[in-house]
Amino acid sequence: MNTLYLLTGPTGVGKSTISKQIAEKLSKSAVIDGDEIYHQVVGSYASPWKEHNHLKLFWNVTEMLIETYLKEEYDVVFNYFITREIYHELVNRFKGYDVRFAVLVASMETIKRRDNGRTDLLKSKDRFMVSVEEFKRQGFPLKYFIFTDVLMPGDVAHEVIKDVKFKV
Repeated sequence: MNTLYLLTGPTGVGKSTISKQIAEKLSKSAVIDGDEIYHQVVGSYASPWKEHNHLKLFWNVTEMLIETYLKEEYDVVFNYFITREIYHELVNRFKGYDVRFAVLVASMETIKRRDNGRTDLLKSKDRFMVSVEEFKRQGFPLKYFIFTDVLMPGDVAHEVIKDVKFKV
C-alpha cells in the first residue's frame, strides 16, 4: 500500500528540505511542494492569507495531483501549511491509503536564522512570526510534533517514515 506523507508547520521549519529527504529514502516517490503549486497562478495571484486568494483552486489541484500519484503506486510527500480543517479533509479523502502526518516545529531563533539565509525573493520577513502564531491555533496533537532544530533533516525524515506515532 502506498503512503501519503503530510508535512506541515510554520514558515521556515524545513518542510521542503525534509520532504525531499523522505522522498529520497523511498523507492518510488513524488514530492509535492504546496508553495510551488500555489505559485502556479500568475494572473489574479493573491497571497494565501489575503482576501480573494485562490486556495479553493489550490486544494482542488493538490488533491487531484496527490490522487494521481497514489493511483500510479507512488508514495507521496506533500508539504504546506495545513489547517485543522484541511487535515481532516485530506485524511478522509485518502483514507484507503497509509497516511502519515508530521508537524514540523523549530525555535523562533532557528526560523529567523533560516529566513535570513534565504534569497530576497523567498524571504518571509516578518510573515514567519504571524505564521507561527496561526499555526499554534491549529491545536494538532503533540504526538505529531517533531523538532527540526534538534535533529538533522535525514534523521527527521527517518523518524517520520519509521515511527508509528506519525501514522494517522
